[in-house]
Amino acid sequence: ERWRRDLETDRAMGLDRALEHGGFDPMRPLPEGVWRASREVSLAHRVRCTRMVTYLCRDAATAMLGDWALRHLAGLAEARRRLRVDAPHWTLTALDGARRDGRGRWDADCIPDAIWRASWGDVALEYDAGSHRLSMVAQKARRYRRDCAGQVWLAATAERQSGLARVLEQTLPERWTWRTLRVEGW
Repeated sequence: ERWRRDLETDRAMGLDRALEHGGFDPMRPLPEGVWRASREVSLAHRVRCTRMVTYLCRDAATAMLGDWALRHLAGLAEARRRLRVDAPHWTLTALDGARRDGRGRWDADCIPDAIWRASWGDVALEYDAGSHRLSMVAQKARRYRRDCAGQVWLAATAERQSGLARVLEQTLPERWTWRTLRVEGW
């Protein structure tokens, strides 16, 4: 089943996406090793409106993650599906590379959330739910430009997508090296 193969690659996906795109049958019991997790999730950082979201998770450790982490993983899964990236060309690094500096702030040199190994070179993917200042986005974009042939910045809202595009236009004048994509984390 497609949803199960996707889950192995993506770690988590929203139940709605599994129903819509992957052939998941909610009337059948979950296969062994697949977990269901429900969280109250906001669409983006500092957004008060929330909704209850059910995720399918590939293992117990993923099912125990918090709402923001599951939203992040599900957003990346949706981006991979929409960009039509096959599993062998996708490396998920979300939640692995984030480091904090000595003052508890996120390190700007952390690795992208995912790497797409495209025919023209590596493409960095970064899911941004609005928790980083736009100056941090610019720092990350410059860093990824050194290491990757392109970048895709994922935003949960149209407003954040627009803000990302403004920063990327100023930071990376070569328009073909980046794009933004709006994805929801459920």
